[in-house]
Amino acid sequence: MKSVKCTIEGALLFGAVLALVIPAVGFYNPSVGRWTTRDPIEEKDSPNLYQFVGNNPVKNVDPHGMYTLGDAEDSLREKGVPMHGLTWHGNDYYTDTQVLNEWLELERSRGAWWIVLPKCPSKLCIRKNGKPVNPDVSKWKDPVKEPLFLNDYHPGGVYEMRSLPVDGHGNQCVYDGSGNIFIGPPTGGTVDWSAPSFWGYLFGHGPHDVDTYSLSKKLRRVPDYYSVRPSW
Repeated sequence: MKSVKCTIEGALLFGAVLALVIPAVGFYNPSVGRWTTRDPIEEKDSPNLYQFVGNNPVKNVDPHGMYTLGDAEDSLREKGVPMHGLTWHGNDYYTDTQVLNEWLELERSRGAWWIVLPKCPSKLCIRKNGKPVNPDVSKWKDPVKEPLFLNDYHPGGVYEMRSLPVDGHGNQCVYDGSGNIFIGPPTGGTVDWSAPSFWGYLFGHGPHDVDTYSLSKKLRRVPDYYSVRPSW
């Protein structure tokens, strides 16, 4: 029987014979609901090195086996941390502050994973027609005018340039109208654990980079987000 191959975020391979899903970090067997290889972050997420997204794939998504807000809640639960929130009908829950603090702690345990990414050039060359020039096509996607919807994330940014993915990660650079780079909050670009793409947004960039930024912004703690997703 021939195997079926499909390219989706991380070059997932669907083997018709073995019925295994094979992301870049290892093998996942959906028939038993677990990885066949050890979790790359070891016991930092859970003592169970073979579980998938805290055994709750409806709530959590994590094709890379790394950290999301759902992982942070699971980590708090496994540590036995008391819940500080209380609903109107008396149910306990982890507050946004508790979840963000735990996510930041988990992220810091990764170290400086972004050093494999190309650094943002400090200056973009802007043509007379207003079109920015790609400084190195072997490292960067063509820079573009920043979409209006991204202005909520990078207020005042005019141009945006993203790196080509490296091991699934990406770097984002944001510039003003003269091509000068913004560094740090609130406008500077940040490294992304999961480089944006259609499938990457749904299953990687969204839960790993966007949702976590949104929670940081909600709590007015964007500088804390930049401490683990710096301008690079």
